[in-house]
Amino acid sequence: MMELAQDWITYWLEEFPMQMTLLPNEWKWLLIAVMAGIVGSFINMAMWRIPNRRSLLFPRSYCPSCEHILSVKDLVPILSFVFLRGKCAYCGRGIGIRYVLVETFLVTEALGLYLWLGFNSLSLCLFLGTTIFIFLGGVFFSLKQRA
Repeated sequence: MMELAQDWITYWLEEFPMQMTLLPNEWKWLLIAVMAGIVGSFINMAMWRIPNRRSLLFPRSYCPSCEHILSVKDLVPILSFVFLRGKCAYCGRGIGIRYVLVETFLVTEALGLYLWLGFNSLSLCLFLGTTIFIFLGGVFFSLKQRA
């Protein structure tokens, strides 16, 4: 098991950055933005579910108001918020601005780190550190509001 974890870490920190050099710049930007948006979307979901004592894995993403399971088109980070005008496609209730702010911040940070440092272990660690900080801050803020 430990060997599998080391192989995974080696791939993402050493081999994947080398493969990224083969892509045209436009594809690199797009890939980084999409991956950062997905991370932001997951962090938002976790920041809501953990304080509410819900599973991170099941059920699939759903509207907290009407509990309708969201379709794939409703889960595209940032773009779904814009196209749906900040409202649930099923019940029409507003989606909190926090969701789009976290996703936008993480996409902007990831692209900025790539521009500043390139795609390497330092930029990945800085992105991971900021993501963890935002996640913990969001969870503690939600728990404080509930108390």
